[in-house]
Amino acid sequence: MIDVFNGRRRNASGQFSLSYVQISHELKQHLKLFTGSSWVVFTCLSLHADQDGRCWPSISLIAEETGLTAKTIHTAIRHLCTVKIDGKSILSIEPRYSESGRQTSNLYTVFPDGEGVNITRGEGGKICHPHYIEEDTERSTPVSPQKKARKQAQLPNDDDPARWLYTAYRQSLNMDPEFTVGEWQGVHICLRQMCHHGVTVEDIAMRAKALAKKWGKPHMVTVHALWKHWGSAVPQQDTGERAAMILDFIQNLD
Repeated sequence: MIDVFNGRRRNASGQFSLSYVQISHELKQHLKLFTGSSWVVFTCLSLHADQDGRCWPSISLIAEETGLTAKTIHTAIRHLCTVKIDGKSILSIEPRYSESGRQTSNLYTVFPDGEGVNITRGEGGKICHPHYIEEDTERSTPVSPQKKARKQAQLPNDDDPARWLYTAYRQSLNMDPEFTVGEWQGVHICLRQMCHHGVTVEDIAMRAKALAKKWGKPHMVTVHALWKHWGSAVPQQDTGERAAMILDFIQNLD
């Protein structure tokens, strides 16, 4: 059976409010009968309909809720009145008049050929956001997804090789070997890259000193700057050291 069910909730005061609308899965095979705009209008009317499938929203209200123009809405309504599923109409329209005889609005009935619940409560009323119903009685309290707690930053353990690289770097530049969590957070990724590439405590201390001497400004030799200029931070040997190395090499040849 193709149908639209308008669920309602009743509270302790006896008042009714529109809770949700359900549409049968069997309607999927008939979606090709709708145009894009007529489906939007049909959905809008279904959301307004009471348990008898009746509603009377104005064209301006439908336009406001769907974003369609009045001309498009009129065309969609005329199309919906011609659509039939299993020989049954899906929408009927009747003009409504005031006591003076002036037409006030149209009365729309969703699935007019079907049998509905024999209860008259007027139009669906104010549209509410969907929510879950427990036992058809009380609304369940929506549970917000809990955010994953952020892991609190901590100083590295004593067995962390990146810690000792940082300590050697600081000592080589005459900085306090003790450091804060904030300082560690700013450099630990770069230090771990160094560990991955096999950098030793001696390497980082030697190259930090060499780069500070080369630049003449030790405060510019940050961990990131040192790693970026790692290749150019090789300490230069003085003439005496190089002469001794050459002599040692020649002696070893003998």
